[in-house]
Amino acid sequence: MRKSFLFLTVFAAVSLSAAEVIIDRYGQFKKLDFPGKVTDDAQLKADIEADKVYYASFKRPERTFWGGLPGSKEKYGLKATGFFHLEKIKALNNREMLVDPEGNLYFHIGMCSTQPGNEFTRVTGREQIYEWLPAEQGKFKPARLGVTASFYIANWIRKFGSFDRAQWQGVMLERCRQLGFNSHAAFTSIFGDNLKYGFAVTPCIERFQRLQPFRKVNEKFIDPFDEYNIPLLEKAFERTTKRYKGKPEVIGYYTENETFYTTVISDIFRCTKPMKVKQHLAGFMKERYKNNIAAFNKNWNSAFQSFNEIVTAELKANTPAANRDAAAFEELFFETYYKLVRNTLNKLSPGHLFLGERFLMGQTHNSAVMKAMGKYCDIFSINYYADEFSHEDMERIYNICKRPLLLSEWSYGANTQGLYGVKNVENQDERGKAYRRYAENAAASPYVIGHQYFALLDESNTGRGWENFDGERFNLGIVNVCDRPYKDFLKHVSIANNNTYDVIEGKVKPAALTLRKAVKAEKRILPIGKVKPNSKVDGDRAKYPGRPGTVIDRSVEGKNVNTADIICGWDNDYFYILYTVPDDTPATNDHKRHVCLGDGVEMFFGADLTTTGRMQPGDRQLLIRANQYTEPEYLWSVNGGNLKKALTPKRFCKIASDRKSWSMEVAVPWKELGITPKTGLKFRFDTAVVLSTKRIDERGDKLVWNGLEENYCCRDYWGTVVLED
Repeated sequence: MRKSFLFLTVFAAVSLSAAEVIIDRYGQFKKLDFPGKVTDDAQLKADIEADKVYYASFKRPERTFWGGLPGSKEKYGLKATGFFHLEKIKALNNREMLVDPEGNLYFHIGMCSTQPGNEFTRVTGREQIYEWLPAEQGKFKPARLGVTASFYIANWIRKFGSFDRAQWQGVMLERCRQLGFNSHAAFTSIFGDNLKYGFAVTPCIERFQRLQPFRKVNEKFIDPFDEYNIPLLEKAFERTTKRYKGKPEVIGYYTENETFYTTVISDIFRCTKPMKVKQHLAGFMKERYKNNIAAFNKNWNSAFQSFNEIVTAELKANTPAANRDAAAFEELFFETYYKLVRNTLNKLSPGHLFLGERFLMGQTHNSAVMKAMGKYCDIFSINYYADEFSHEDMERIYNICKRPLLLSEWSYGANTQGLYGVKNVENQDERGKAYRRYAENAAASPYVIGHQYFALLDESNTGRGWENFDGERFNLGIVNVCDRPYKDFLKHVSIANNNTYDVIEGKVKPAALTLRKAVKAEKRILPIGKVKPNSKVDGDRAKYPGRPGTVIDRSVEGKNVNTADIICGWDNDYFYILYTVPDDTPATNDHKRHVCLGDGVEMFFGADLTTTGRMQPGDRQLLIRANQYTEPEYLWSVNGGNLKKALTPKRFCKIASDRKSWSMEVAVPWKELGITPKTGLKFRFDTAVVLSTKRIDERGDKLVWNGLEENYCCRDYWGTVVLED
């Protein structure tokens, strides 16, 4: 969540006219009423005593200094090493668990962002939407940082008269401990003497590639085959690890956050510089093909005279055989990379664990990376946002990486005070129940050693500060912008956290999961015929072959109330598709940063029929928003990489006169897809329709022809198109 999450929000159905005040002096939505809304400073001051009584009311079971299980050292024969470490516990079905420095069983229950930061919002340039802003000097100075401001800190100053980071963090840690949390999590700076709280830490060495003049294969990955990078990596890691060397409070280190791995090998293939990684690639292929360059050329559709030419040549893995070769080298690359990372961490900070890279759930279809990371990390960390905890997900991930799992980021939200969450429920009580189901089932899973909740504070109503005005703004926190606790939420949080060790030992059953019928991908085939000669992109259905449209009614959210219709065609230049979508809020999509929350369409193309797993070199993803703007409104991804504006398809969009539907026609150039059309050709394909609601900051539904929400990360879920006359 330090980077923008996939689904971003904008202001909640609010007009940003120049004269309108949207946010009141306390950082709340001015026109939104809700129970507990603050209207004067006296209410904040009265909260001081009320908070003492409230947080003291949570009665916690006995815990060790680090938040472990008392007596478990003797009960399970665990070791005290002075550091957090892993042990397999025979009496718990040989489950691998964390053990704290004193030798007690420890399940990690972390809180992300136990510091100010996420709640700051950019105010410069839109001062008129705020009823009041903290001054850059004087007592409210801590609430200002450059062009941003924190209404939360301003309210803390109103409440207590001043703001000191170390003192504030101490108060928040005591609150967290009362609620059953036992550790800092990611994105935390430590103020004051952390050891007195017994809160463990998991530092993240994020974006270290920017700290030294590395020789890199792309923006995110250094060349692990180049010895020049080894001392530079030590210098980069030293900046973070030097303050933690020998400290018992450190569980271990992350070395990145939410990285995309899908284009690394393609970037290496495109490189024409004689880098060490290209030299190893040439040697790898030479050995793989037993020095038979003719066999290599046949599989790669190339014309090299020797394997040495690969070093300075651009490679394109556009055949199934080439993709298999690329996958094999990918595994070698990442094994070499993570071995270097692990060895460097062990050298600089011995005794501390390597926690992996806070993997995105969508990247778990890249088994090559997971296997390589699992070979060298101690714990595999994954940012696991889910509508419901899934034991099947945990088993699948563990079976690939073969390491115990840390669920390094997750949360639920409820739009009770104007903010949505990443995953949403109806109200704060349901939010707490969702937390309890997730946390207790995580404790029950034999593969999980802990979880980290994101985050301590709500994000700002007007977007977190380092993003552009309308950035990520989620209901995440245990308190709101006025430091008032979400009591209906926290009563369940406390129960879940306090039940953790009883669940692990089998004394208490985890909260029952809400069973839902899973939406599964199908194996559909779509035959499409030629359009009439000289066809234009104008929304006219008459150009298509005389066939009925194909109904799309498979909701990835299981709603089963919406439908759409598509009809496809082709000629020698374009793939054509016409969407017709019933919709009471037709063609509504004003999201400047992502199309996924408003009306729009999504398409996937892949010439390779056989390769499974993640998107392959040559695969394409296209997203187009459904509105009537004149500027290009598309996002284009190649090989599963980051979405960017790089393609201009022909496009036509219109709203029905009764405003009960919208239609959009798109013609995608074959040359952009890397596909040569001919009768009888088959290729992988899927498409989805996204629907808006009357609110502009939530998705109403998403309908997919064949696959799942995860189409962007796993081509197994796509169907097949057959070109006919």
